[in-house]
Amino acid sequence: MLLRGANAVGYASYPDNVIREFVREAFAEGMDIFRVFDSLNSIENMRVSLDAVLETGGVCEAAICYTGDILDRSRPKYSLKYYVALAKQLERLGVHFLAIKDMAGLCKPYAAFELVKKLKEEISLPIHFHTHDTSGINAASVLKAAEAGVDIADAAVASMSGGTSQPNLNAIVASLRNAPRDTGLDLEVLNECSDYWETVRTYYLPFDSGPKSGSARLYEHEIPGGQYTNLREQAVAMGLGHRWHEAERMYAEVNQLFGDIVKVTPSSKVVGDMTLFLMAKEMAAADVANLGEKHEVAFPNSVVEMFSGVLGVPPEGWPKKNPENTLTGGKTDEGKARRGYARDRFPGGERGAGKKDWARDFERRLAELPFVPGSVCEIR
Repeated sequence: MLLRGANAVGYASYPDNVIREFVREAFAEGMDIFRVFDSLNSIENMRVSLDAVLETGGVCEAAICYTGDILDRSRPKYSLKYYVALAKQLERLGVHFLAIKDMAGLCKPYAAFELVKKLKEEISLPIHFHTHDTSGINAASVLKAAEAGVDIADAAVASMSGGTSQPNLNAIVASLRNAPRDTGLDLEVLNECSDYWETVRTYYLPFDSGPKSGSARLYEHEIPGGQYTNLREQAVAMGLGHRWHEAERMYAEVNQLFGDIVKVTPSSKVVGDMTLFLMAKEMAAADVANLGEKHEVAFPNSVVEMFSGVLGVPPEGWPKKNPENTLTGGKTDEGKARRGYARDRFPGGERGAGKKDWARDFERRLAELPFVPGSVCEIR
């Protein structure tokens, strides 16, 4: 399970007791491996989820989200030192694996080598490399990560690979044959599997809006692979599809407006929402900073909530010259994520039930209700 720290599987920070019960329920129903991350790389926001997974006895893989470029000295915020420090903190918490979550495919081949090599020197955890192939070059990143000693790397079967998906598994397996990191996987079986999914994929062509080739524009806009096609479809629905390259540039500008943040669900959604909002309003990102605290612009709710503290706060805080007060009207609620849900929040089903049955029913609904619209009792 991919677990977004305090955001669980939703788009807000949920109370600690909800996170704990959700993890317990997921484990009880058969989920045994949890990859835990935070959309702002805040370990504090990950703590409850990590502890909950470890308490259940599940496999706990903590992820550091990769953004920026560790080889670019002009952009020191996300340096090699930054990622190593995160990894060391996570190791001290007792996690079982460390994941490098390269959600946009920004980790270039030589950066992947340096990052994995340094992490292998500094920590003793097995390292799992996850990337996307939006640029078209990230099979090379996997190969360089393998050369540096990575323990696990994600890839997709050939016919389902490339673009915003993962790099080509079949090609990687073939490339590593007769080499020190030979995978031992049966290439003939992989090719047969690819043939099957290639046929299946033809039935979904009308819905395939992914890029037709790799593009170095990725390193400018930094849109995550999991968001790219969704955001493009949203742009089309708003009549902005013909301005897609402009949307890519606006996404990068909004990111800088927000302080060059880590962009992965749900923080990436906030950047995307603001991007399309500004384009629809024919506004520039720079215009936001000039509005001041008193204005009549109704920004997207996701933006207001993020700067109010609903998703938590980046470890380094929001930048001093940021639009926080402009976007929230000066109202913040950074403590919201730590408040528990009380029993009286859950309607129906309590009266007449045995004490043990009531307690179990409460726990199950506690774990489910925040992520499902309406009452779980009504839905069932």
